[in-house]
Amino acid sequence: MPRYYFDVRDGDRLTPDRDGTELDGVEAARHEAIRTLAEIAKALLPGAVHRELTIEIRNETPEPLIRAALVFDVQRLR
Repeated sequence: MPRYYFDVRDGDRLTPDRDGTELDGVEAARHEAIRTLAEIAKALLPGAVHRELTIEIRNETPEPLIRAALVFDVQRLR
């Protein structure tokens, strides 16, 4: 099985995945990124006004294959 790495960006801070996860393919990696992004958001968004979270999926090459991003922004309108 191929190994995929999920590098997490929280604003300007990057947390690279050094271990990776073996998955059946790119589609399984995409699903894992979405699930992980939702878990991270659940932990970090309460009380936030603006947050940008991104997971970049790569395999053994340094270039990302997929990017999943979530931009959370609350604006007072009045």
